[in-house]
Amino acid sequence: MVACHGGYQLGEQAETVAATVIVEFMQETANDVVATSMFYALISNARFVCVMLVVQVFLQHE
Repeated sequence: MVACHGGYQLGEQAETVAATVIVEFMQETANDVVATSMFYALISNARFVCVMLVVQVFLQHE
C-alpha cells in the first residue's frame, strides 16, 4: 500500500498548488461564486485522481 500513500501525498501537493491558483484567480475575477465552486470541485478530485493514477502505475509494474 506504499502506492496509495504516495498517491495520497501527490494529491495533497496538487491540492496545495490548486489552492494557490484559486487565491490568485479569485483576486483577478469578479465571478467569485462560480470560480470558487469550480475550483473546489477540482481540489476534491485532485487527491482521488492522483491516488488512482499511482495505483494503476503500481499495478502495471507488479
